[in-house]
Amino acid sequence: MKYRHRILPVIAIAAAAIFLATYNAAQRYMTLPSSEAKTPSVENAPVHPEVVEPNIVPDHMETYVVKPVRMKVITQAEADSLTMRQEDIDSTKKLLTESTVPSTEVKKPTYVVKPVRMLVIHEDETDPEMREKVMAEVRQLRARKTVPPKTPTVEECIRDLNSDNARIRRDAADKLGELGHAAAKAVPNLALLVSDEDAEVRMAAAYAMASVSPSGEQVVPLLITLLGDQDPDVRIVAALSCGKLKGEASQAVPALAKLLTDENAEVACFSAEALGQIGEAAAAVEDDLLKALNDPRSDVRISAALAFGGIGRRTPEIIDALEDRLQNDSSGFVKRGAGISLVTLGHVDETIQYLIANLEFEQWRRDLKHALRDIGKPAVPALIDALQNAEKTVIRRNAAIILGRMNANSPDVLAALKQAAKEDPDPNVRLKANWSLERIARKTAE
Repeated sequence: MKYRHRILPVIAIAAAAIFLATYNAAQRYMTLPSSEAKTPSVENAPVHPEVVEPNIVPDHMETYVVKPVRMKVITQAEADSLTMRQEDIDSTKKLLTESTVPSTEVKKPTYVVKPVRMLVIHEDETDPEMREKVMAEVRQLRARKTVPPKTPTVEECIRDLNSDNARIRRDAADKLGELGHAAAKAVPNLALLVSDEDAEVRMAAAYAMASVSPSGEQVVPLLITLLGDQDPDVRIVAALSCGKLKGEASQAVPALAKLLTDENAEVACFSAEALGQIGEAAAAVEDDLLKALNDPRSDVRISAALAFGGIGRRTPEIIDALEDRLQNDSSGFVKRGAGISLVTLGHVDETIQYLIANLEFEQWRRDLKHALRDIGKPAVPALIDALQNAEKTVIRRNAAIILGRMNANSPDVLAALKQAAKEDPDPNVRLKANWSLERIARKTAE
C-alpha cells in the first residue's frame, strides 16, 4: 500500500483523459448539421409513423432526440446542461464507435443527443403518457409555425422608408407594394426613394409605386426617371412597372422605345414587353419595334414580335415583317412569338398551317408545339386534320400530343384521337393518341 499515493493520481488522470475524449466526441456529434450527423442509433432507430412530423420545427428552434428506449424532446439549454454519468459516457463512447443500436436491456439510460428536424418516438413505446407528451410537443410546434406574421400598417411602412438601413427601406417599399391601393397615401414618400443611393431600394420603390397608385399619371413621370437609371436592374423593374400600368403609362412610350437598343438584353426585352402591354398608345413607336425584329439578340426579337400582338395594329408592313421572322428566323423561340402575334392580328390559317407543317424539324419542334398550344382553339381544326391526314408520322404524332396538352375535350377531338388510337398504322401515333385520351379524361375529372 506504500505506492497507493502514486497509483491513485495516475488512475485519476487516465479517467479524466477518457472523460474529456468522450465528451469532445459527443459534443462534435451534437454540433454537426442534421445532413452530416450519422449517428446510427437515431438514423436507424424505428419510428412510429403517427408521430413523425418532419419540417414542422421553426428555423430558430433546435429539437433534440434523446435515445434509447424512451425518446423525449429537450431544448438546447437542457442539452447543454445535461449531466452524463460515467456509465452513460462509456455507453455513449461505445455507441458512437459501433453501428449497432443499443439493446433495450440496458438498465441505465444512454443519452445520444443530436439535432434533428423532426420529433420521433420508439415504436416499442407503450406508455400512453409518453406518447401524448410527444404529440403535445408536435402540436405546439406546429401551432408556433403557423402563426401568421404581423402585417405592418401603412404608417409603420412609411416610417421605415426613412430608416438609415437600406434593407429596412427596401422591405418597407415591398410591403407597401403588397398592400396595393390601400397604401396610396405613401406615393409621395415612395417618390423620395427614386434618388436613393441603394439600387435595390430604387427597384422596390418603382414596383411599389405602380402597385399602390390609383392613377398612373401620378407615378409615370417618376418611372420615366428610373428608366434612365444607371443600374440595368432598376431600368428593368421600371419597365415592368410601366407595363403593369398598361395604357396609363402612355407617357413612357418614347423612353421605352429608346431602351429597345439598350446594351443590356433584358432591359431591351422588358421594354418591348411593356410597349405591348401599353397597347394602342405604343403604335407611335412601331418603327422602333420593326428594327428590334432584326436585333442580333434572339430574346429581343421575340419580345418585339410579341409586342405587335399586344399593340394590335395590323398593317402590311407589320404582317410582312412577322412572316419573315416566322419563316426565316434561325430561332424557334422567335418563330413561336411571330406565329402567336400573327394569329392575334388575324393572320390565322396560313400561320397555323406553317406551324404544323414545320413540326417535322426537330430544332424548332418544341417551340412550334408551344406556339400551337398558346394559339389554342383556333388551331384545333387544323390539328385534327393533321392527325387524320398528314403523310408524315412525326406530324401525326405531334398533332396528337398537342391536342392532349391543350386538354381539348370537344367531341370532334375525342373522336379523332380514338380513331387514331385504333387505326393509325404507326404504333407511336397510336400510343400518343391513347396518352392524350387518358390525359384529357384525367384533367376533365379534376
